[in-house]
Amino acid sequence: MYKTFKALVFGSCRFGLTEFGPASSHGHGTRDEALALVKTALLYHEMHGLQAALARANQAESQFQLKDLRVEAYDSDGTALAHGTPAKLGKNLLKIPEAKALFINPEFIKIGHSAEGKGWVQFQVKGGAAMQAYVERHEDVYWVCSYHP
Repeated sequence: MYKTFKALVFGSCRFGLTEFGPASSHGHGTRDEALALVKTALLYHEMHGLQAALARANQAESQFQLKDLRVEAYDSDGTALAHGTPAKLGKNLLKIPEAKALFINPEFIKIGHSAEGKGWVQFQVKGGAAMQAYVERHEDVYWVCSYHP
Protein backbone atom coordinates (compact mmCIF):
# COMPACT_ATOMS: atom_id res chain seq x y z
CA MET A 1 0.00 0.00 0.00
CA TYR A 2 2.80 2.42 0.95
CA LYS A 3 4.65 1.72 -2.32
CA THR A 4 1.46 2.33 -4.28
CA PHE A 5 0.97 5.66 -2.50
CA LYS A 6 4.56 6.68 -3.27
CA ALA A 7 4.12 5.70 -6.90
CA LEU A 8 1.01 7.84 -7.17
CA VAL A 9 2.72 10.83 -5.54
CA PHE A 10 5.83 10.38 -7.68
CA GLY A 11 3.69 10.18 -10.81
CA SER A 12 1.84 13.36 -9.92
CA CYS A 13 5.14 15.18 -9.33
CA ARG A 14 6.60 13.87 -12.56
CA PHE A 15 3.68 14.56 -14.85
CA GLY A 16 1.95 17.46 -13.11
CA LEU A 17 4.75 20.01 -12.88
CA THR A 18 3.03 22.47 -15.15
CA GLU A 19 0.07 22.57 -12.80
CA PHE A 20 2.07 24.11 -9.92
CA GLY A 21 1.86 27.63 -11.26
CA PRO A 22 1.76 29.68 -14.41
CA ALA A 23 4.77 29.37 -16.65
CA SER A 24 6.91 32.45 -16.78
CA SER A 25 7.78 34.10 -20.07
CA HIS A 26 10.63 32.94 -22.31
CA GLY A 27 10.36 29.33 -21.20
CA HIS A 28 11.91 29.98 -17.80
CA GLY A 29 10.94 27.75 -14.94
CA THR A 30 9.12 29.14 -11.93
CA ARG A 31 9.68 28.96 -8.18
CA ASP A 32 6.96 26.32 -7.85
CA GLU A 33 8.47 24.25 -10.65
CA ALA A 34 11.94 24.40 -9.06
CA LEU A 35 10.46 23.21 -5.76
CA ALA A 36 8.53 20.43 -7.50
CA LEU A 37 11.65 19.20 -9.31
CA VAL A 38 13.59 18.91 -6.05
CA LYS A 39 10.67 17.09 -4.44
CA THR A 40 10.59 14.72 -7.44
CA ALA A 41 14.31 14.02 -7.03
CA LEU A 42 13.89 13.43 -3.29
CA LEU A 43 11.06 11.00 -3.82
CA TYR A 44 13.00 9.16 -6.53
CA HIS A 45 16.00 9.02 -4.16
CA GLU A 46 13.81 7.57 -1.42
CA MET A 47 12.11 5.04 -3.70
CA HIS A 48 15.08 3.85 -5.77
CA GLY A 49 18.16 4.71 -3.71
CA LEU A 50 20.89 7.28 -4.05
CA GLN A 51 22.84 5.74 -6.92
CA ALA A 52 19.74 5.36 -9.09
CA ALA A 53 18.65 8.93 -8.34
CA LEU A 54 22.09 10.33 -9.19
CA ALA A 55 22.25 8.30 -12.40
CA ARG A 56 18.82 9.60 -13.38
CA ALA A 57 19.72 13.20 -12.51
CA ASN A 58 22.87 12.97 -14.63
CA GLN A 59 21.03 11.80 -17.74
CA ALA A 60 20.79 14.26 -20.60
CA GLU A 61 16.99 14.15 -20.24
CA SER A 62 15.01 13.07 -17.19
CA GLN A 63 12.06 13.98 -15.00
CA PHE A 64 14.50 16.14 -12.99
CA GLN A 65 14.48 18.79 -15.74
CA LEU A 66 11.89 21.24 -16.98
CA LYS A 67 12.29 24.27 -19.24
CA ASP A 68 15.57 25.87 -18.13
CA LEU A 69 15.52 24.13 -14.73
CA ARG A 70 17.68 21.18 -13.75
CA VAL A 71 18.16 19.49 -10.40
CA GLU A 72 21.73 19.22 -9.14
CA ALA A 73 23.09 17.29 -6.18
CA TYR A 74 26.09 17.99 -3.95
CA ASP A 75 27.67 16.34 -0.95
CA SER A 76 28.32 18.26 2.26
CA ASP A 77 31.74 19.42 1.01
CA GLY A 78 30.38 20.89 -2.24
CA THR A 79 31.36 18.04 -4.56
CA ALA A 80 29.01 17.74 -7.53
CA LEU A 81 27.19 14.40 -7.51
CA ALA A 82 24.67 15.36 -10.20
CA HIS A 83 25.18 18.28 -12.56
CA GLY A 84 24.17 19.41 -16.02
CA THR A 85 27.83 19.73 -17.00
CA PRO A 86 29.48 16.29 -16.90
CA ALA A 87 32.98 17.82 -16.55
CA LYS A 88 31.96 19.17 -13.11
CA LEU A 89 30.91 15.77 -11.72
CA GLY A 90 33.06 14.58 -8.86
CA LYS A 91 34.70 17.99 -8.43
CA ASN A 92 34.45 20.10 -5.31
CA LEU A 93 32.92 23.19 -6.84
CA LEU A 94 33.29 25.24 -3.64
CA LYS A 95 37.06 25.11 -4.01
CA ILE A 96 37.03 26.66 -7.47
CA PRO A 97 37.77 30.41 -7.50
CA GLU A 98 34.59 32.45 -7.88
CA ALA A 99 32.50 29.39 -7.03
CA LYS A 100 29.73 31.50 -5.53
CA ALA A 101 29.30 33.38 -8.79
CA LEU A 102 29.75 30.45 -11.16
CA PHE A 103 28.81 27.03 -9.90
CA ILE A 104 27.57 26.50 -6.35
CA ASN A 105 26.65 28.91 -3.64
CA PRO A 106 28.07 28.14 -0.16
CA GLU A 107 24.62 29.01 1.21
CA PHE A 108 23.31 25.76 -0.33
CA ILE A 109 25.40 23.78 2.13
CA LYS A 110 24.58 26.13 5.00
CA ILE A 111 20.82 25.69 4.41
CA GLY A 112 21.27 21.93 4.12
CA HIS A 113 23.19 21.84 7.40
CA SER A 114 20.42 23.76 9.19
CA ALA A 115 18.10 21.99 11.62
CA GLU A 116 15.30 22.03 9.05
CA GLY A 117 17.62 20.85 6.27
CA LYS A 118 15.82 22.79 3.55
CA GLY A 119 15.04 26.28 2.35
CA TRP A 120 15.47 28.99 -0.26
CA VAL A 121 18.67 30.82 -1.14
CA GLN A 122 18.84 34.13 -2.99
CA PHE A 123 22.08 34.90 -4.83
CA GLN A 124 23.60 36.56 -7.86
CA VAL A 125 25.54 34.88 -10.61
CA LYS A 126 28.40 36.30 -12.64
CA GLY A 127 27.12 39.35 -14.45
CA GLY A 128 24.77 40.28 -11.61
CA ALA A 129 21.72 38.23 -12.60
CA ALA A 130 19.49 37.42 -9.63
CA MET A 131 18.81 33.77 -8.86
CA GLN A 132 16.94 31.78 -6.26
CA ALA A 133 17.40 28.13 -5.42
CA TYR A 134 15.51 25.60 -3.37
CA VAL A 135 17.80 23.28 -1.38
CA GLU A 136 16.80 20.18 0.53
CA ARG A 137 19.05 17.64 2.24
CA HIS A 138 18.28 13.93 2.17
CA GLU A 139 20.78 11.39 3.54
CA ASP A 140 23.65 13.92 3.38
CA VAL A 141 22.94 14.78 -0.25
CA TYR A 142 21.94 18.35 -1.03
CA TRP A 143 19.41 18.44 -3.85
CA VAL A 144 19.21 21.90 -5.47
CA CYS A 145 17.25 23.59 -8.24
CA SER A 146 17.85 27.24 -9.17
CA TYR A 147 15.64 29.55 -11.18
CA HIS A 148 15.55 33.15 -12.42
CA PRO A 149 12.89 35.07 -10.44
